[in-house]
Amino acid sequence: MKGVLRTVVAVVCACFFALTSRSATIHVPADQPTIQAGIDAAVNGDTVLIAPGTYTGEGNWNIDYHGKGIVIYGEGTPGDARVAITYDYPAPRRRGFIFHSGEDSTAVLYGIMISGEVATVGGAIRCDSGSSPKIQECLFIGNSGAGCGAAIGVFGGSEPRIAHCTFNENLARGYYYPTMMTGTVSCENASVTIEDCTFRANWARYGGAVAASNGTVSARRCRFELNRAQEYYWGQQYGGDGGAICLINSQGEFDSCLFLNNIAPIGYDDMANRMGGTGGVSAIRGSECLFRSCTFVGNITESFTGPKAGAFYADSSNVSLEKCIVAFNDSYSTTFIDGDGQGLFTITNTDVFGNLGGDWAGAASGQLGIRGNISADPLFCDTATDNFDLHYESPAIRGAGMSPIIWGALTVGCCACQKVGNVDCDPSNMVDIADITALVDYLYMSLSSPCCDTQADIDGVPGVDISDVTTLVDNLYISLTPIRLCQ
Repeated sequence: MKGVLRTVVAVVCACFFALTSRSATIHVPADQPTIQAGIDAAVNGDTVLIAPGTYTGEGNWNIDYHGKGIVIYGEGTPGDARVAITYDYPAPRRRGFIFHSGEDSTAVLYGIMISGEVATVGGAIRCDSGSSPKIQECLFIGNSGAGCGAAIGVFGGSEPRIAHCTFNENLARGYYYPTMMTGTVSCENASVTIEDCTFRANWARYGGAVAASNGTVSARRCRFELNRAQEYYWGQQYGGDGGAICLINSQGEFDSCLFLNNIAPIGYDDMANRMGGTGGVSAIRGSECLFRSCTFVGNITESFTGPKAGAFYADSSNVSLEKCIVAFNDSYSTTFIDGDGQGLFTITNTDVFGNLGGDWAGAASGQLGIRGNISADPLFCDTATDNFDLHYESPAIRGAGMSPIIWGALTVGCCACQKVGNVDCDPSNMVDIADITALVDYLYMSLSSPCCDTQADIDGVPGVDISDVTTLVDNLYISLTPIRLCQ
């Protein structure tokens, strides 16, 4: 029997090495002069390796995978390989990459920067016709000219996965398509998954960061900061809606995301009427949206008391918040707005505090004190430096011991040291076997952060590691040396 097993293993290994040996690495520009030429020379399983540098001109614009399951990989630090797009009127506008031949998750784009004057719909990247590539560690910087999806446009049943990407200062000109969702990432009749990404200082008329129409958006561990629902065209500022997110007849699920200082400034609508939108999240026309463990701080609607001047707006839509923190938002109406009498907010285990437009008011009236909801200062570590981790005494930390439930997007990041060795933050400041167990749990089991780093730093050497475990064991049971004091 063992002989048969060894034979089977040998055959499997031989097949594996035979398959992997067929994949090739094509270097651009060493082996092929352009990125498109590298793709054309590749077959499924190959890698097209892009050397650091700026790539522009024919063969480096409108780059098409042609349905191949290949990896395009930017060498060096993500962004060292840059696709630069220019617009030469009256030539058609260009984009970086297009996926429109049913590409699946074996089609990967990794570590490329894209910037420039991009195509009108699906600016830097367009995913269409049921394509579902992976886009990882890419940078989208300063793309402009698009009417819909300045960085990425997702259409036609596509389902891309976007991870660890940076979106900075992109502009979607909604003027071209006033009836379409704009967004830095725009999703229409499709689905998109976004993980561990940062959206900062992007402009779009609807959904400064992300917009969806008849689509599905799933975002986890993302940061949305300083995005604007506004469009500036021919000297006129047009007001928009949803500084961070705008959904129309769409499904949205956002988990462990930070929404910081997004804004919907005052502008004009297409009839030259002054209008203002929702600084944070706008969900309209039958949308369903869930925010779980998210933090909303400083989202702004300018001094305008119109019907959308809040941090959240729901029009014939359902918005749910669970284990969230909504604090210090500057909305000049109420924080939660039901736009048409059919917008529903269901809020559970959430802290709403210090908002200019009121806390548990408007569409959130009557929900304070039920389903675990509170109104208390969340005790962020340092708002002046945008550190929105929680002080270990925050009311948004529920429960004690090794596995407390933490509301909001971030974690416990600061404390006032009371007793070194009190690793589990026992209110009595007792140091015992439970603290050794907590240290082992933090380091090797749950891998969560200590509730107070300074109390878990037993040996006084910066950082919490195995040395702190051995020092605590020694202090308690071997040498009985007194534990050091807080500094």
